[in-house]
Amino acid sequence: MPRVGLGTAGLRNDADVLRWALAAGYALVDTASRNHPAYENEALVGEAVRAHATGRGGGVFISTKLSPAAHGLDAARAGMSDALRALRVDQVDLVLIHHPACLMRPPGDACEGTWEDTWRALERLYAEGYARA
Repeated sequence: MPRVGLGTAGLRNDADVLRWALAAGYALVDTASRNHPAYENEALVGEAVRAHATGRGGGVFISTKLSPAAHGLDAARAGMSDALRALRVDQVDLVLIHHPACLMRPPGDACEGTWEDTWRALERLYAEGYARA
């Protein structure tokens, strides 16, 4: 995992910031689910990484996080699928559970499972090759 990285919370439409950071030597880009209001920028991150180099990021370490609303086996799988589609990659380097509690759901709409269920889903996604860690 690279030591120098760029966090993208709050970055909405400025791909130039990402391109500049990658050109300056940043080797890690951290993003999160488009369903998280502080991020919503996986597509922007994927675009910048692709513009930086050909192939799977050209050596750029991509870290993303599942939405706090994506707890449970099926929800985590769907969240990972959304992330890969938005980033336009087949695999990320690191995927994290953004928050251990179910958050950001409409009132009365419970999460499918717990963070433990989400962890089991991530173990499966790792075994299937969708994340390196």
